[in-house]
Parts: sequence; C-alpha cells; structure tokens
Amino acid sequence: MQKFYAVKNGRQTGIFMTWDECKDKVTGYKGAVFKSFSNIDDAKKFLGCDDFSDYMENQKDKEEQMYHTKEEDIFKDLRKDEMIAYIDGSYEDSSKYFSYAGVMFYDNVSEDFAFASNDQDLISMRNVAGEVKASMYVIEKAVEYNLSKVIIYYDYTGIENWAVGNWRTNNNLTKLYRKFCEDMSQKIKIEFVKVKSHTNIKYNEYVDKLAKKAIQDKINLL
Repeated sequence: MQKFYAVKNGRQTGIFMTWDECKDKVTGYKGAVFKSFSNIDDAKKFLGCDDFSDYMENQKDKEEQMYHTKEEDIFKDLRKDEMIAYIDGSYEDSSKYFSYAGVMFYDNVSEDFAFASNDQDLISMRNVAGEVKASMYVIEKAVEYNLSKVIIYYDYTGIENWAVGNWRTNNNLTKLYRKFCEDMSQKIKIEFVKVKSHTNIKYNEYVDKLAKKAIQDKINLL
C-alpha cells in the first residue's frame, strides 16, 4: 500500500512518497513533526493545505532556495562568525586514489580545497573516505578560524548520520569521525544539509568537479 509521509517541521517540509525521503528531512532534526498516512488527503490536512498542486509548487521553490546559486546570496545571510561549506568525495578505480574537496564561505571569503590520497587504510571505502575527510576538514578549519557555526552541505547521507550517531560506526574511519564530531561539537555548532547529488545544484557540482580533478592531477604526476 502506498504511504504518504507528511513533514510539518523538519529540514524540509512537504509530502514524501518514501520513508527514506522523509527520514532525511527529520532524523536528528530537533522538534521534527511528521506522520505517515494511507491517503494523500489526510496528509494534506495534516499540513493544513487545500490545493496540493499549489502546495507542491511552493515546496519546489523552497527546496531550490535551500541551495545557493551565487556568492552574494551566501554572504548576505551568513553571520561574520559562521561558515557554509559544500563538500564532496571521489574515487578512481584504476589508480586506486580517492579524493576530497570543498568550497568554504566565511567572512566574505570563499576558499576551495582539494586533496587526493591512496591511503591503504582508507581506500576500501572509495569515495566515502573522501566524503568523511572533507567533512572533517571543514569542521577543523571552522574551529581554526574561531567561528561559532559551520553548515555543511553534503550529498552522501552517512556524513550526517555517522556524525550524529544515527548510523552504527563499524570501521576505524567512521568511529574516528563520530568521535571527532562529538569532540568538535563542544567547540562549534555543526549543522548538516542534505543535497541531491547530480541535480545541477551549482556548488555541489562545483566541488564534485574539484574532487575529480584532484585525482586526475595526482595521476598526471605519476
């Protein structure tokens, strides 16, 4: 039977067709309000909307506003002691290199980073190793710059779920990452925003290209 998951308060509100979609919006979100329904009319009533087509169009607009298309929009709403970062990881099988990259926005500055590695202890996790390393990198930088908050836009769901303890940590890297986030959360507020990968979101696509280029540059030097 088809279920409809209505999120009244979460990272993104709306009606979702699968639990996985809903879970991304509410897991770890303080004060989340959501409920599943067997028909869409009840889901609409829960959210207090009458015209579902208008509602979904509004939700699409809200979702697009979650992400950024130009630096001016980022800095306009970003406090002086906060950072917004988009991160990504990549992996190239023939060379056995993974990479991590990102772009950080803070104090009217934008800063790129991109690194490639063939660390044998991490290579089995492929691009996920890069995703985790990128998240750790921006958190460390935000603390180094004496900022009060970092907001991390990511496309691999483990980045948030390992950090906040929703997923079990079953290897050295994820255990290290979980402990790292616990310790760093005592120094800085860390927030996560899930990005849909490969959907032409400007800065997500940008850091994806940075990560791939980091591996290619390393291969060119071999």
